[in-house]
Amino acid sequence: MLSLWVIASHFADKGRLFPTPWEVAAALSDMLVTGELVRDVVASARRALVGFVVGGTLGILMGYATGRNRLLDDSFGSLFQMLRPLPPISLVPLLILWLGINEPAKYVLVSFGVFFPVWINTHQGTRAVDPRYIWMAQSLGASRQKLAFEVILPAALPMIVSGLRTSIGVAFFCLVAAELAGAMDGVVFRMNLSQLAFRVDRLIAGLLVLGSISLISDTLFVRFINVAFPWLNGPGNAHDAKSA
Repeated sequence: MLSLWVIASHFADKGRLFPTPWEVAAALSDMLVTGELVRDVVASARRALVGFVVGGTLGILMGYATGRNRLLDDSFGSLFQMLRPLPPISLVPLLILWLGINEPAKYVLVSFGVFFPVWINTHQGTRAVDPRYIWMAQSLGASRQKLAFEVILPAALPMIVSGLRTSIGVAFFCLVAAELAGAMDGVVFRMNLSQLAFRVDRLIAGLLVLGSISLISDTLFVRFINVAFPWLNGPGNAHDAKSA
């Protein structure tokens, strides 16, 4: 792969539009030395993390509510299904009008994208719980709180985890839109500046950094799930457990 990159950079307008790997590495080193890379990574990671936590928490809560309550499902389910196909970037003009280009607008945009994969998976997972488990727990005198935390949510956990892991990638998709809409720091913000300055080497370096942050986030999430919920590591998850 590296050889193909070198060959392509040699024939692509003498490397102006396709810099060599070492030119990208040099640009990455310069960004690291000046400190801008660390600041941008911290800013982007913070936005993705806050949006993931807020959107994921709301997704689990609303997914459980609509999955277990017919009235709430009729009230909010249709609304969520209508909003779910909307690309998060379509909300950018409205969020700028409401919240400006400050941090809250970015958090809301990332949370919006994260919410729906978690909500739909939690909704489906809680609805798919075998009713016999619920009946047995109720016959043993389980309270509504114990029924939720000791029967329904553990049974729906594989679906919830799947939604959370999917939403990690969605969080970074939304992060791109959030930082392009207006930011003073961040990996995507720096990439946009590099594009305006025709610094393709820094642009590609930013892409590699953004992909690395996403990969690290997914790996850390898988490690956490493997430690916190080891019983989820069935045969289908063996590859993830080893790769993590």
